[in-house]
Amino acid sequence: MMGTMPTPLISTKLHIPPAPSNLVSRPHLIAALDAARESPQRLILVSAPAGFGKTTLVAEWLRHVGQGAAWLSLDRDDNDPLRFWRYLVTALQTADPGIGRSLHWAFETQTLPPLELGVPALVNDLAGSARPILLVLDDYHLIETESIHYGLNYLIDRLPADVRIVITTRADPPLRLARLRSNGQLTEARTADLRFTCEETADFLNRVHQLDLPEEDISRLAHLTEGWIVGLQLAALTLHRHPDRHAFVAAFAGDDRHIVDYLLQEVLDQQPPPVRTFLLQTSILDRLCSPLCEAVTGLPDGEGMIRRLEESNLFLLPLDNRRYWYRYHTLFADLLRRRLNQEVSSAERIGLYRRAALWFEREGLLFEAITHSLAAPDHPLAADLLERHALTFFFRSESSLLRIWLKDLPADFLRSRPLLSAVYAHTIAHSGIHRPFVVRSAEIWLDQAKQAFQNLIAPSAAAPADPEYLTLTRNFIALSEAFLATWHNEDPRKVIELAQQALAGLPPADRSPLDSNYHRIRSGLNYLSGLHYIAVGDSAAAERAFLEARIIGEASGDLLNAFASASGQFRILHLQGRLPEAAALCREALNSIGQPGEPPIPYAGLLYVDLGKIQLEWNEVAAAEESIQKGLGLLRMAPATYVQAEGMAALADILQIRGDTSAASALLQADKNTPQLMEYSILHRVRTWIRQGETDAALGWALGKGLEDGSRLESLALCRIILACTPSRSGRRKILGLPDLASLGEYLERRLQAAEAAGWTDWMIELLLLQALAWQADGDSQKAIASLRQSLSLAREGGYVRRFINEGPPVYKLLKDMEGKSGALDPYIERLLAAGAKEENRAADGPQPLAEPLSRRELEVLRLMASDNSNAEIATKLVITPNTTKKHITHIFRKLGVTNRSGAILRARELGLVA
Repeated sequence: MMGTMPTPLISTKLHIPPAPSNLVSRPHLIAALDAARESPQRLILVSAPAGFGKTTLVAEWLRHVGQGAAWLSLDRDDNDPLRFWRYLVTALQTADPGIGRSLHWAFETQTLPPLELGVPALVNDLAGSARPILLVLDDYHLIETESIHYGLNYLIDRLPADVRIVITTRADPPLRLARLRSNGQLTEARTADLRFTCEETADFLNRVHQLDLPEEDISRLAHLTEGWIVGLQLAALTLHRHPDRHAFVAAFAGDDRHIVDYLLQEVLDQQPPPVRTFLLQTSILDRLCSPLCEAVTGLPDGEGMIRRLEESNLFLLPLDNRRYWYRYHTLFADLLRRRLNQEVSSAERIGLYRRAALWFEREGLLFEAITHSLAAPDHPLAADLLERHALTFFFRSESSLLRIWLKDLPADFLRSRPLLSAVYAHTIAHSGIHRPFVVRSAEIWLDQAKQAFQNLIAPSAAAPADPEYLTLTRNFIALSEAFLATWHNEDPRKVIELAQQALAGLPPADRSPLDSNYHRIRSGLNYLSGLHYIAVGDSAAAERAFLEARIIGEASGDLLNAFASASGQFRILHLQGRLPEAAALCREALNSIGQPGEPPIPYAGLLYVDLGKIQLEWNEVAAAEESIQKGLGLLRMAPATYVQAEGMAALADILQIRGDTSAASALLQADKNTPQLMEYSILHRVRTWIRQGETDAALGWALGKGLEDGSRLESLALCRIILACTPSRSGRRKILGLPDLASLGEYLERRLQAAEAAGWTDWMIELLLLQALAWQADGDSQKAIASLRQSLSLAREGGYVRRFINEGPPVYKLLKDMEGKSGALDPYIERLLAAGAKEENRAADGPQPLAEPLSRRELEVLRLMASDNSNAEIATKLVITPNTTKKHITHIFRKLGVTNRSGAILRARELGLVA
């Protein structure tokens, strides 16, 4: 249950910094950047330590360039991939508003599409722009997230010819610089290029700062600072106030590792005591405003002090056009904090952080309040803040953030606070519900929560605890125990019993405020009950529980369980085969749950995936892909593993429909630690093996398996393998111990009876379809058509399409036989046959100029060969055996008329089969 609080974009991050009053023009560097812009470069890298004028130089260049420039100032918060890409696209829109329209849904839902989809869409928009574009990423050294580096590499490799990316950084980024450099696609401006020359130093000191220094002093300062611009700026501030400027220059010494401390002492010590104290005390703030500064320092007139700092050019930067929020220059702030730590006691420093945290809490800025208390570190205050507000973040599905904060507290603080221990147990479990050791760790912390609670209510307790706190904690622990039974995969009836007991222990609904945590707990328990009523086949009870959970969740602001319960309602409709109603429910819930204008929380992703599954069943492939991508983006950090697995499986089906079997297989192999995803992966692999005629691989997986041995998906996979065994392979099937067609028929009949008793029409459609294929394989076309007719009768109202065409030619033959026997055109059957014909006629790469065309699988092998993959790598990527790979390569050689790899690749390129 993870998510992000709604965060508006900070427009100041997208503004090209204005020219400073002390600007020294650098025409030779501007000319070098202009040359890079006109050459076939992809990346312009401006890399140097702090204070060498990287940002100022690039900003001056962009003012010279004019239109087509986009700016993004980065900070450490941009290490969140969603935040980074959202800002990057918005920055590009300042250069061309048309860029990013294809990712409009990502802005609406605050989701990050998979790299392979999002970046190509962005590249296409850039290619369609009518003007050259320069995108500047300022202070890229603050980005440390590997996936962002990977995504930026991906973008740089695919940039259109008239787009350049400019990076300013204190350290070389982990991008493919060597390759760009060797390909002539990288322009670099480094420390040696950025250092002020003696002429520029003279211009800066004497023209800009009007110091009237002799050439000897200028030369000495230029030499000692090695052209370091910030060092010269700090020196200039000192020289303005020094009675003997020549003596100051003569005494000036040290290298760039020591100059800052020396100059800071000169600058800071020359400030009046109130200014100096204000600078040190407010250095703990990442951003500051006058009321906050007044709260931290305990002094009035924060606005006047901020204005004085700004007028004195003391490294204070405005963050908005109203000049309300500011920040210190990063280097200046770092040095102020260092001096603060040297001059004040730990208790005094913690007091500053404490006052800041309490101000943020009063203003409702809870994130900042907690982070400042932890930064102090003020663990007692942090623990108090978390106890007051942890459930606010929890029911907003901020589990990951809570886990980080709670982990930063000393374990003793958690152990003594039962509510925090129980919340911590939840956040641990949400980091990996399917991993036993994670669940065990959550269980240990929940046990600790129960023990701490008992200590609080024991007669020997040091002081009586707040009754309201005890009641809330007891009820949250009861909620946690019910969820723990779920995490342990215990009998659904036990989970229902625990949930009902927890519901009975809640205060009466009419005695709690509508938005209270008690109602949110009630919503979660009803959702949990509904989920397990489905498992025991009581759909009526499940519907009631989901409806109540959704109503309570919406009313109390528990959007997490409101969305989850709407997905539960969808699940029942889907199982009942009521696809139009299920799709309508998804759309209605997505429009009604939550506040207008606010992005949905992660659990809204459940409904996007649910809607996408229906759209895919209706063969609306493009719409399904868009919905599922939105859903998976939202669910990326949510513990909805089964829905994520269903979404990934649906995406794999879409890739398969488009002929990209290798990408589909890779998608399902992405997380081998997720059992639900691996089950879908098995079913997909079996279908692929059968479609490609690789029955041996399928039989190898099925060795010794029985129809009742595994999960429902594994049983379906085994059913298809049995059906794929032609009469010539029946002996092999017996040797491997697989069930025969008679056993398959008995199994399907038992499953059909159970599905019919539960009212699960969706399962009945699939089971009847498999039954029809089983009768067909047994040679009884009359019974096959009868079973298929039953399946179609149930599927017609829901508009099922892919359920039938996924089975391929055997079903098409039965459909044609059925239509031939009826003698009348059936629009539904005609629709299925038309969809099937389109599926069969879709060529992977168009017509092939070969007498004996390559199969789709052979084309995939050929492309991987052309990309210099070894046989073993090809086998791994296509999820086939090395022997099967060799067979495919042998067939490719024969069809192309060659005898080796190099000849095959050369011939394939001549024929246009590979790039």
